Amino acid sequence: MRPADEVRIGTVPRFRRFLRVVRLAAAPVLAIIVLALITGLCYEEIAERRDRASISRTGRSVSVGNGRMMNIYCSGSGSPTVILESGHSVPGISWSLIQPRIASFTRACWYDRAGYGWSDPGSFPQRSDEIAEELHTLLANAGEREPYVLAGHLFGTFNIRAYQHLYPHEVAGLVLIDPVSELPGNPTMPPKQHVEAMRPGMLVLARMLAQLGVFRLLTKNFHPAPPAGFSQETWHDIWELTLQPKTIVARMSETPLWASALEVTGTQPGDIPLLVLSPASANPAKLQAQAELAHLSPHGVHRILAPVSAPMFYENSGDMVPYESPQEVTDAIHQIVLQIRNNNF
Repeated sequence: MRPADEVRIGTVPRFRRFLRVVRLAAAPVLAIIVLALITGLCYEEIAERRDRASISRTGRSVSVGNGRMMNIYCSGSGSPTVILESGHSVPGISWSLIQPRIASFTRACWYDRAGYGWSDPGSFPQRSDEIAEELHTLLANAGEREPYVLAGHLFGTFNIRAYQHLYPHEVAGLVLIDPVSELPGNPTMPPKQHVEAMRPGMLVLARMLAQLGVFRLLTKNFHPAPPAGFSQETWHDIWELTLQPKTIVARMSETPLWASALEVTGTQPGDIPLLVLSPASANPAKLQAQAELAHLSPHGVHRILAPVSAPMFYENSGDMVPYESPQEVTDAIHQIVLQIRNNNF
């Protein structure tokens, strides 16, 4: 027998012993992984059952076609009707401090976008034009009457601008709260940080992690105190609704800002009142970009809000304007409503 054959023959039992050791070592690792997966699934399931039992439903379900329902809540009377549009990841109930104040002088509504709050999930992706079309169907089927004053926050400003572009005869005024600008290179628009073709896969991964309770666990000890005016119960509901797996998936289904920016680039709201609100903490470049949005309308006004004495999350935070400056937001919307009623613009 040649030496090479002896080496090959001697290698076989050693390789088999190696595989046996690997299997023995891998068994407890696999057991730990399986146990972790089961624990995560149970943790999320228990948390969701607790949420369903503790979070009181606000609003009513309205069909938007294809067997899907969306949630909307309205109160007050008068014209124009104010429609409140949230930013990313935030359910409509986050307007529960501002909406009743607006309802004291006109009709006011908030709603849950597809997958948020008590609304059914929607299609993928969700660009601002698609969101606007769905809102149009929701308002029509809910029996809410135009004309509308659309007030949007952050990403929501793209959505209401898309709505006004698609249905100009229905919109009497716009309020852009800490808006995102489509102008290239401005600080309100994050850079493209991913490959768009990978998003479907990332969506699957996000859904899996959410169903395993990963996102809920990571934020377990991060519950900021309720802003002034919010009850502990309402703030808890808002926070828990943002952690639902369908909300996390909905957030990722809404295309990156630059994709929705394409839907509003070059659009003009026309001869209607437009008010742009900027947080006092915004840097000069951001203020400039937001000020330029006021020029979209001949009746556009840019207003810098009063400084916030106690930001919610960190010093100089300005991303939470509806929570931190609810009365100023209400006053701005009231101003637009009065301008429309008096035809004073």
